[in-house]
Amino acid sequence: MEAKKIEDIKKPENSTLITVGVFDGIHLAHKKIFKELLKISQEKKLLPLVLTFYPHPDKVLGKAETPLIQTLLQRVRKIREEGIENVIAVKFDREFSELTPEDFVFFLIKKLRMKGILVGENFRFGKGMTGNTDFLKKISDKMGFNVFVMKIFELDGKRLSSSLIRKILLEGRIEEATPLLGRPYSILGKVIKGLGLGKIMGIPTANIQTENEILPEGVFITKAFLRGKNFPSVTNVGIAPTLKGGEKTVETHIIGLKEEILNEEIELFFLKKIRDEIKFKNKEELKKRIIEDIEIAKNYF
Repeated sequence: MEAKKIEDIKKPENSTLITVGVFDGIHLAHKKIFKELLKISQEKKLLPLVLTFYPHPDKVLGKAETPLIQTLLQRVRKIREEGIENVIAVKFDREFSELTPEDFVFFLIKKLRMKGILVGENFRFGKGMTGNTDFLKKISDKMGFNVFVMKIFELDGKRLSSSLIRKILLEGRIEEATPLLGRPYSILGKVIKGLGLGKIMGIPTANIQTENEILPEGVFITKAFLRGKNFPSVTNVGIAPTLKGGEKTVETHIIGLKEEILNEEIELFFLKKIRDEIKFKNKEELKKRIIEDIEIAKNYF
């Protein structure tokens, strides 16, 4: 899935209530915004619309690498799962970053028929991030739209943000991310042909090709979603030092699945870390440990 240049965006048929942001991860704070968007749009008889950006503005502006929690496809799907069908992903590039706050608001009104905007109280936008909620309120009457501002969402006294979740995931603390996301962390990908080393040992694995940028290393209890169903699984993320070494790969053993799934889409949900990836003396020791990992996963489920 690709983000669109602003000139390629089609104008909605109805007037809109818009919320704007990167919304990486679609965590509990985002879900609260989407719930409010649906509520107000129903009251005001406006079309609820989410405007999101890709890639992350920090990457384009050279501020930080900022690996994303989700792929763009995952993000859009999760937003739609919250009940909002109208999602527009805008390509964030240098040209877009040069839009002044006035130009950005004009774009929302002219191109997206905005009659209302819902944002968090810390919302910043436009060239140099000089636009804010005060600016929106100041020009709203003149430009014919309403402004709705939500307070910063806190959980256990801490501000919930994508940055916090990103940090937790990069440190491999996947279970701590689950209550913040409102679901286990997941990666989306396609099953590709591997070396078949697992099959040789009698423990077949699916090799996953993914665009996800955060890949916690180790051996995990996971839930594999494919063909519309959830399957218990054990996933190794790392270089497989005993068998091959080299580039980081994602391999999952799907418990109880016998069918061929090559080239199929799969989403892996990370539930619990079993152990770090280690190098064993030989294949026999590795096989013994994998069987133990599978038993741990079976008991978990």
